Amino acid sequence: MSQKRFEEIRRYLHFNDNNAALPKEHPDHDRVFKIRPLVDFLNAKFSSIPLERDLSIDEQLWFSYKFELYTGQENQDKYRLIDEPDLMASANAVVRLSRITPENNNYRLYFDNYYTTIPLISYMASKGIQTLGTVRRNRLPNCKFPSDKILNKQPRGTAYEYITVFNDTPITSVVWKDNKIVSLLSSYCGIQPIDTINRFDKKSKRVIKIDCPNIIKEYNRHMGGVDLLDSLIGRYKIKMRSKKWYIRIWYHLIDVAIVNAWILYRRVEMEHGRKATISLFDFRVEVAASLTKVGEVITPKRGRPSSASSSQLLEKEIELKRKKPHHNTMPPKNKSFIHLRFKNALDLMPFNPAEFKIVIEADRKP
Repeated sequence: MSQKRFEEIRRYLHFNDNNAALPKEHPDHDRVFKIRPLVDFLNAKFSSIPLERDLSIDEQLWFSYKFELYTGQENQDKYRLIDEPDLMASANAVVRLSRITPENNNYRLYFDNYYTTIPLISYMASKGIQTLGTVRRNRLPNCKFPSDKILNKQPRGTAYEYITVFNDTPITSVVWKDNKIVSLLSSYCGIQPIDTINRFDKKSKRVIKIDCPNIIKEYNRHMGGVDLLDSLIGRYKIKMRSKKWYIRIWYHLIDVAIVNAWILYRRVEMEHGRKATISLFDFRVEVAASLTKVGEVITPKRGRPSSASSSQLLEKEIELKRKKPHHNTMPPKNKSFIHLRFKNALDLMPFNPAEFKIVIEADRKP
C-alpha cells in the first residue's frame, strides 16, 4: 500500500456516526463521542481478563484492566452510581476504575498520594477491598506526627505509626524517614514487622543498614510496576502524526492493546510452565504480519513446513535487499556529458548567462 493510499484511508476513518453527536450545549454531550465505541469495546475486552489480587491505580499500569479518558466530565453526578459517595475528583477516579473489582474477595488496591484520602480508604474497606497508598500530610486532619523539621533531625529509618477509626474502619497511618519523609495510609498493614534495607550514606561514604517498616516494603513491592506499561509502550510506539485528536488516541490505544496482548501471552506461558520466547518487538511484527493476511486465502505448500517466524522472514527479506548491488550513478565512459560552471549559486537567481558557461567534454578516443 502506498503512502497516499494509507493517508486517504486514514482521512475517512471514523469510529462513530458524527450525525448522531449531540451539540456542546446539550447536557448529555460526550466530549469523546468520536471515539467512544472504541473505548467501550477495549474496556470490555480488557476487563474480561481475570483480575490479579494486587492491583495498582495510576496513569497506566502493568496490565491495563480498565482505563479512563480524562475529559473533565467524569466527576459529574450523572456519571456516579446511586450508592457511590462523592469523595472529590481524584478519589472518585479510584471508585470508578474499581467497579470491575469483586467485593469481599480480598483484592488489594495501591495508589499514590494524588488519590489517597481517609474517606477513600474507608469506603473501599466497606466494599471488602483493602487499600494502601502514600498520602499528603495536609490530608491527615489532627495529625499527631512530628513536624518535618523534627523528623529531619532524626536518623534515617525512623518511623512513627498511629491507628485511627473512621466510619468503623481501622486505618493505619505511618510516617518514615529515608532520604525524604514518606507518609502512608492503609487498611490492612502497618509498621510491623520491621526489616532492614541497605542505603548509601553520603557522610560516611559507605552502605549502611536502616530500619524499613513492612508497609513501605508492601507498597514498593506492588507499585514498582506501575509505570512499566508506559515504558513498554514507549519502546515501539506509533509515531505517526495527525491533526485529528481522536486519531492520536487511536494510535495510543493500539499500542496499549498490543502490549496488553503480549503481557497476557507471557502470563499464559508462565502458567503452563513454559518460557515466553517471543519478545515485544517480534510480537508486534507477528501481529502486523497477521493483520496484512486477513482475508487472504492461503494454499498449503508441499514439503516440510518452515519453522521461521514472520519476524525472521522479514529480516531475511531486509538482508536480501542489502545484498543487492547498487546502481552505478557515475556516467559511463565514451559518453559525452555536460559540466555547469558558475561562480556562485546565488548569482543564478535571477538567471544571468554571463556568470557561467557550458562546457561540453568528450571522452571518446579519436
